[in-house]
Amino acid sequence: MSELTVSSTAQRRDDGRVVITTRLTGDQGELPEVWMALPPRARLDDLTPVDLGNVSLAVGMLTAMRQGTALRLEQPASRTLLASMPQYQTVFTTWYPELLQRVEVRAEAGVDERPRGAGEATFFTAGVDSFDTLLQNRATITALVYVAGFDVPLTRPDALDRTRRHLEAVAEAAQVELLEVESSIRTLFDAVGSWGLMMHGAALATVALALAPLGIGTVRIPSGKSYAQIDPWGSQPLIDPLWSTDAVSVVHDGADAPRTGKIARIAHEPLVHEHLRVCWEQFDMDNCGRCIKCSRTRLLFEAVDVGHLLRTFPGTISLESMLDEGFRGANDVFNARLVAAALQRNPRTRPYGDLLADRVRYVARRYPLHVGEALPPRDLRHRLALRLALRRARRLQQAHPLPDRAGTTG
Repeated sequence: MSELTVSSTAQRRDDGRVVITTRLTGDQGELPEVWMALPPRARLDDLTPVDLGNVSLAVGMLTAMRQGTALRLEQPASRTLLASMPQYQTVFTTWYPELLQRVEVRAEAGVDERPRGAGEATFFTAGVDSFDTLLQNRATITALVYVAGFDVPLTRPDALDRTRRHLEAVAEAAQVELLEVESSIRTLFDAVGSWGLMMHGAALATVALALAPLGIGTVRIPSGKSYAQIDPWGSQPLIDPLWSTDAVSVVHDGADAPRTGKIARIAHEPLVHEHLRVCWEQFDMDNCGRCIKCSRTRLLFEAVDVGHLLRTFPGTISLESMLDEGFRGANDVFNARLVAAALQRNPRTRPYGDLLADRVRYVARRYPLHVGEALPPRDLRHRLALRLALRRARRLQQAHPLPDRAGTTG
């Protein structure tokens, strides 16, 4: 079997930050190198060969499996981490048998003699999942980790500055450290496979493993889905803990609750009202207020009577995106059913919940989907049903408008 050789080196760049650079070379040519700038307080002397080997393994594992080549590491990697990789490969090749192959990992098993640090960090983007993890573990978390280049590209310093202001305010209020990381890893991983379905968990693991020299002994990855939604995804309860070593424990956090449950847990926290960010349009604004993610989030907060308190969303809360864009696949139907139930529990929002529940029943009856499946292209019958649902929504919103951000009705 041909090989993909991966090597990581560390050096200090001109601004004083420690940068780990990972190079990948194989029979199919040299891939784009990956770099990761560690938080400013990281020290070059604290990085061991095993730390660098762990980073190489996290960067190279799925890349080698996608190419179908053996993975050779030029530095030793944690023996605990190496022992977990057969199970990691079993899960991913079961999920994606046509895309990934089991491969041999050729690496020296190293021992990290560093004691596990007392610090506990969580990845944090100011979204619902990361706020839930922070607030549920407030007594033990000592740091928030944000990676520039993952959700917001490094080419958008304006968007990164706006994001940073929110993160700094949350960290100060919660009395925890903000650990800022920069990385180009998404450039490589987007070329290897789907960021959401396959790659983002390994990217987060790469960062988690690099934080061990900073005294971080536990890193939490906020869940994007609950145990009721277990399906192939890049970050999952089945796979995230497999990235743990003797020096750092990687924890998949928050899968005990669906999005409705998480929002109920964080809904009355003022920090959430001031800094919540969920939108796909966040390169240009905090939240657009209109897309499916914004609409779903605002409706769930309004179901517990606080949607109008969210300061990072403009305009009036609307149901229309949920009825239209909110039905693209099986996962959307699952989420819409939860949103409808949450709205129906509140007498004030029950008419919105009833209308959404009608839409869920129509879609579920016409398109009995399995987990992960997408809805087929809309035929004439579906388009007419959607038009009717949207007309009902506009009449409802005129007769019983939900509050806008200022707390007044539109």
